[in-house]
Amino acid sequence: MYERNVTLTLVTNASALANNLAVQFVPLTMKALTVAVIHEGYINVIPVHNVDMRSRYIPCVESGSRPRHVSTTVTEVLWCKLGKQQVFVVASSLGVQIFNHDGRVCKFSHPCSDVPDAGGNFARGLAVIGKDKLCVGNSIGYIRIFYAVDKSDGIELTESKKCHEKAITDLTGFENGNLLVTADESGAVCLWKLKEELQLVVDFPTFGYPCSSMKLWRDYILCAYGSGHIRIFNIVTLSLVSEIAGHARWVTAIDIAPETGLFLSVSEDSFAKVWKISEDNGK
Repeated sequence: MYERNVTLTLVTNASALANNLAVQFVPLTMKALTVAVIHEGYINVIPVHNVDMRSRYIPCVESGSRPRHVSTTVTEVLWCKLGKQQVFVVASSLGVQIFNHDGRVCKFSHPCSDVPDAGGNFARGLAVIGKDKLCVGNSIGYIRIFYAVDKSDGIELTESKKCHEKAITDLTGFENGNLLVTADESGAVCLWKLKEELQLVVDFPTFGYPCSSMKLWRDYILCAYGSGHIRIFNIVTLSLVSEIAGHARWVTAIDIAPETGLFLSVSEDSFAKVWKISEDNGK
């Protein structure tokens, strides 16, 4: 069913973070162009097939600065289309930075801090909803929503809302819709609807472990946990429909093929597993 295709060599090793892999796709073809992997305060950017492109090792620093030592901690990166622009988004202890698609020019930055910085503030959790809205979480449970202004190619902060009591771990949403799912270090998972502002739809039960990774697929939210469990919630019935003891250790990421319902989970137990969602009962 699966064949080994190509081995990609990182400039350095990858940090032990959840969701530590981002893919840049060629528009329209949806073929992988480059991948990005975080190492502490740096980002490995590696070409997948193009022999004319070189790997890059990008430091995460404040725009315009050139420090000798990079003390930033990068938590997540994302390639996405925001409005009419293809951008590269970086969440870190500096807040959120939005670069052009190749990561060379910083177009926008925001600290995403809601308390005095004692060294523990960070942004984490990135999702695009409604094609032109970027949602960003932070270390004290706030969600910020940034709007892409097409006429000026600018970015504006439109909302900042306290959504969780613990640090945000992941966000997911529909690019063509107005639903946003948020998760935190306590394991709380919340479904929101964005109208003029974020409105809570449901707060799902917690299970005692952080929710590390999430994906939305059709009427289902796929949630991975530090306990090794994978749980599926239905956004129509607002209930838990499936629970799998999928791994022996922390699940570090999940991803789904939207056309087939096949989804992949990877874990600290060293296993990568492929699962199939049945549309009959969501299991």
